[in-house]
Amino acid sequence: MERSILYKVQTMRNMELEYYIIIDDTHFGGCEGYGARIIKTEYGVKSEKCIESSQVNNIFYKRFDIEKFMEILVCNEVTPMSLKDITEDYIEDRLYGTII
Repeated sequence: MERSILYKVQTMRNMELEYYIIIDDTHFGGCEGYGARIIKTEYGVKSEKCIESSQVNNIFYKRFDIEKFMEILVCNEVTPMSLKDITEDYIEDRLYGTII
């Protein structure tokens, strides 16, 4: 079963970014996997609203690791469009020794 926990909301001029931790406990015998979701809402002039989102599942298996990663996302104001690229770069850096 997948659950999401709101991690942080950032509000800017006409935009809001919501960062969620995704918890999935349906694999590996009940061991939890952690992922990330970002929802971006932009508000237009005439009460128009544009929503964009992206999600990456099962990046980490420790709560500490996902929280560290989420802080990087929030501090850099990562948007849904770049979530997958940032995730890939982060994992590659960790595998090859250049830890963020």
